[in-house]
Amino acid sequence: MTDSTYQDMPAEDITAVLMEALRQGLVRILIEQDQGPLLGEEEIDARIALLEQENLTLKRRARHNDFAQVAEPLRAAGQVLGITLPETIPSDLGRRVAALFCDLKDIEGKALDGEDARREASPLVARFSAALVQSSATQLAFACQMIGSEYSDHLLAR
Repeated sequence: MTDSTYQDMPAEDITAVLMEALRQGLVRILIEQDQGPLLGEEEIDARIALLEQENLTLKRRARHNDFAQVAEPLRAAGQVLGITLPETIPSDLGRRVAALFCDLKDIEGKALDGEDARREASPLVARFSAALVQSSATQLAFACQMIGSEYSDHLLAR
């Protein structure tokens, strides 16, 4: 069975929306990692457990083509690009964005656990872009490129 709504969306639009969703998720994680409040061990453990539960919920809902949990952030990413998504998120796109959000939650959990989000995001970013997450001074330039102008001024002020 084919999904005609999905077929009507140009592949470039789908890729662009997924990339924008990645940008928005990654910028939130990077800002929290670099400037967020210091949390106690119990708070960190609780947040990591919540992220793991959210991943499980995303996967379970995807089994039933229920993408309500990802629809709003996906539509926000589309809106930034001027792309209007269909009222019902097509299952193929929904599964791709659910997987993307699961990956982002994994990165966020690892960042909370002391890993560097930039390094953890590198393979994910490489799937969507030829750009690689780099170290040192180019990390900031990469983050600004990934997140767009919305947060660039904020990061460059550091």
